Amino acid sequence: MIAATPMARYCRQKQRQRRPRRGRRGPHPLQKGGTMKAKKYDVLVAGAGPVGLTTALALRHRGLSPLVVEEKPRGATHSYALALHPRVLHLFAEIGVLQPIIDRALLVRRVSLYAGDARIATQTVAAGDDAHPYVAVIGQDVLEAILVEALEARGVEVRWNHRLARFEQDAEQVFATVAELEERIFGYAAARFDWDVKDEYPVQAAFLVGADGHRSLVRRQLEIGFPEVGPAEHFAVFEFETTKEIEHEMAIVLHDEGLGVLWPLPEGRARWSYRVDPERCPQANREKDHEPVQLVGSGAFPALDPAFLEHLLKTRAPWFPPAIGHLYWRMLVRFERRLAERFGTGRIWLAGDAAHITAPGGIQGMNIGLVEAVDLAGAMLGDLESGRVDKVLGYGERARSVWTQLFALTEAVEAEASAPAAIAAHRQAIVLSLPASGNDLTDLAGRLGLRVPIAAGG
Repeated sequence: MIAATPMARYCRQKQRQRRPRRGRRGPHPLQKGGTMKAKKYDVLVAGAGPVGLTTALALRHRGLSPLVVEEKPRGATHSYALALHPRVLHLFAEIGVLQPIIDRALLVRRVSLYAGDARIATQTVAAGDDAHPYVAVIGQDVLEAILVEALEARGVEVRWNHRLARFEQDAEQVFATVAELEERIFGYAAARFDWDVKDEYPVQAAFLVGADGHRSLVRRQLEIGFPEVGPAEHFAVFEFETTKEIEHEMAIVLHDEGLGVLWPLPEGRARWSYRVDPERCPQANREKDHEPVQLVGSGAFPALDPAFLEHLLKTRAPWFPPAIGHLYWRMLVRFERRLAERFGTGRIWLAGDAAHITAPGGIQGMNIGLVEAVDLAGAMLGDLESGRVDKVLGYGERARSVWTQLFALTEAVEAEASAPAAIAAHRQAIVLSLPASGNDLTDLAGRLGLRVPIAAGG
């Protein structure tokens, strides 16, 4: 018999170890009858994406003590969201983090609409008297690093590799269990690295914020439904180096087969996103292509044939210069439209992708989520000061109303008589692709010849 190697013995030993239990019977260890002690916080924030980090910053700005837990390692995010609307820049100015964002961002001041090889409309992103009349284009990973640094400077802890495991609430507090994760080796014949629970500890807080993404544990444990509210869409997404300088404008391309959106990026890059029929997208040859699947964050997406970008540009954006260098992304991504049936209950509330997801064009999902973060922080401060739980109820009603109205725009947008025919034909898709929300969206759409009957986005 062949003796087991030290690695094999180690793997077998780890496989025999029992993982911590996922559930408990009886009272939570922090409630009456429990025995464990924990440090108390005003708010526990689950999720260290832009919305969770902004929530913590807004809470700290108001004098509250938040704790942020994130199951991923620090710096694990790969950017999809990339642009901050003028309205959000005002909020970041209020909480004291705007300047480092502006220093790292590419400022885009204009939105243009194209049909065929012609630019048929162009407008500034915001009114001329706006203090920040531009969209700040910045990678999500860069934005998160800035927010984390700001939190650290303000004495707020972000615990990486720490996952919210379970929670309960009563009329006065939230009682949570957080799992500390560590990377371990699993498997026998073929060893693999994966994350396992190293330890668990209790946390007590007045409120819990679920900013933990579209697979939100907080939403699922609250048993809040997350139904589709519109058809899913597929996008061919290409990010690449540009070999020539391109204009610093957001471009929306109107085409019968689906809209396309161009974002110029910092450091000489650009990103095209085209709405496509997935059945007609030539994917990478799995036998010849060294990268048939693209990994972005925790997702794996089918890689597209690089020649497909050339085809899309030739047929939908012939005005775009031949400026494509190295391709970083060339993937097919499915985007759903979903909205939580409610944004929370009692002392536990959702924000960002945990409560809503939509198509990517104008980066409306993340930006409205950032507005929610600041609104929710203010509501929690008000309730802590009053000793009641009512302002957070108002937050939930406002936040859900915003998205109910925004998704309803697919039926409500009208074109001015003077609007070009292509704009009139694609009016709903245009509005859902603009880099704005609320009154800013109404204003920008109006200047492009479209009437939005509501201040969608709050």
